[in-house]
Amino acid sequence: MPVALKLGAAVCLLAASQFHLWSRLSSGSIFAPEFPRALVILFNGALGATVLLAYMQLALDTVAWTSRVMPGGGWVVSTAWRCAAALVALLVSPLRDQPEADDTADQRDQREREAEARLNQARSVATHA
Repeated sequence: MPVALKLGAAVCLLAASQFHLWSRLSSGSIFAPEFPRALVILFNGALGATVLLAYMQLALDTVAWTSRVMPGGGWVVSTAWRCAAALVALLVSPLRDQPEADDTADQRDQREREAEARLNQARSVATHA
């Protein structure tokens, strides 16, 4: 793989991994209205793919290290397996949980109000502490 391509991928991964920090520092929230929705979705997907890929790489490394201590072991993880893990992470990262089919809009609104109340309570405790 050419060095320029590797450097470009590294810069993209760095930007994706730091997006939440940048948006929190610039506007106080990761759901900043200053950023277009498509950009937020793109960076959230990239961050999810980065985290998934890190865990997949750890799993591959664990298997490779475990095989070294086994009799007749020494299994090496090929680059193709690592590239396949990256592809799977990119394909799986946009998936998210869907709300329950039997949830009504009122139930979802109630949960959102409860979450907002807990957040406000935590903020008030933090400011008084």
